[in-house]
Amino acid sequence: MSWRRFSLAKRAFFAATGNKARAYSALEKSFEFYERGEGDDHPPYVDWVSKGELHGQAAGCAVLLGDTTRAQHEFDAAKNSYGTESYRSMSLHMLRLAYGYAQSGEIEHACSLATNALDIGQDVKSFRFDEVKGDLIYLLKPNIANRYVRHLMEKYRSLADSSLPRSRLAAYG
Repeated sequence: MSWRRFSLAKRAFFAATGNKARAYSALEKSFEFYERGEGDDHPPYVDWVSKGELHGQAAGCAVLLGDTTRAQHEFDAAKNSYGTESYRSMSLHMLRLAYGYAQSGEIEHACSLATNALDIGQDVKSFRFDEVKGDLIYLLKPNIANRYVRHLMEKYRSLADSSLPRSRLAAYG
């Protein structure tokens, strides 16, 4: 397994198992590697990962930890670091943030973010994107009587009508 995949998997594992200290520690180490730049001991992912992607990963970990305040902060930092070319990553991280808000019961905010994410990422052909959609819909379906959920499901009828995959990480949450 590459350093990049190991590092991403490690952060996600710590976050999914609720180990906030170790997840945030692994994220901080990633930011340190990024800031330090190339070196003999740096993991290969530093060469292609942008600061926006690191903040996006941090937002995803915070969502798994139920820390929507940090997730929102990290998402905003990612958005400010990406530029206009990263609609795929931006829409994925925005959808994860929507999932976090749905988990915390902030349904209106979750549906608003999900609508924006799906508008941006409507052409994204990504299994990860589909997994997060599946996770979000799984959380929202019991609230179908809520007008925001109903509007989201009507606008994106394919979400309610299709069998989207679910992520392994959602099983922990």
